[in-house]
Amino acid sequence: MRTIFAVICAIACAGSAFAQSDSTEIPFAPSAGSEWNITEVRTRTGRGEGRDETKVATTRGTLTLIDRTRDGFRANWILNQINADGVTVTDEPQLLIGLNMGLMLDEAGAPVSVDEWPALRAQIFAAMEDITPAAERTESWRRSIATIENLMSQWAPAHAAQMLVPGIAVMSICQGTDLNVGEPVTATTRMPNALGGPPIDATESLTLVSMDRSVGVARLVYTRGLDPESATASIRQTLVNLARDSGRPVEEIEQMFANMTMTHDTRAECVVDLVTGVTRSATHEVIVTMGPVSRSDRREITVAAR
Repeated sequence: MRTIFAVICAIACAGSAFAQSDSTEIPFAPSAGSEWNITEVRTRTGRGEGRDETKVATTRGTLTLIDRTRDGFRANWILNQINADGVTVTDEPQLLIGLNMGLMLDEAGAPVSVDEWPALRAQIFAAMEDITPAAERTESWRRSIATIENLMSQWAPAHAAQMLVPGIAVMSICQGTDLNVGEPVTATTRMPNALGGPPIDATESLTLVSMDRSVGVARLVYTRGLDPESATASIRQTLVNLARDSGRPVEEIEQMFANMTMTHDTRAECVVDLVTGVTRSATHEVIVTMGPVSRSDRREITVAAR
């Protein structure tokens, strides 16, 4: 079940877009050449598998907006450090820590592509092999890795970028908006399943809760819920495909999903700077349930000009 939840949490990413009416525009307008320190505290909690488990990690990185383009920004991201369980890791390029990563951001600051994605993808899988003990690199393990690598090679550029820099994707949810205070904008969509299952029906909502010009900020709330029936069918098919492609039996998965419904709900609260349009802080939480088992993934992000 732990592996299944890891797959589920990888499928739905943070980015979003809405059609907006003439109202209060808050453009994403940071200066070209500006640098931003981004700190994220990520708390992952699991319940319902015989014991409760909580893991906390803090990451610190720097986003540099190199220059404007016709459609957004050319940018650079470097993950400076990760701290988890009292251990701080700073210079591990094979794990993408301390590695300069070139990005393209759209007009709202959302990641839409990553430079040299094929080479970076190869580096990720080389690192996975390095950190896996030799005794565990079985034929079954190699088939599983090959299956996942093949799926990742088919990701759209925007999805790959958002999976690699999820904190920046979260920030962009509330950037570049044009909303009326207190009037939610709601949209229904079919989200692609990044791991090969059918698209998932979803409903999203973005609300400009308030504006405070005296301190120069706006507050926004975003929610997204996946349709339980659609999500359950898509995840089931994903896991069946992964099992079949890696040579594993699918009966256990079929049995697990019999009479089970999955829920997947996201909520984000943001504070956005009115001058630059850059998110100052965001709290983003995803809660997934499958029967008696639940997972929450909470990111608390703070952003400061460097």
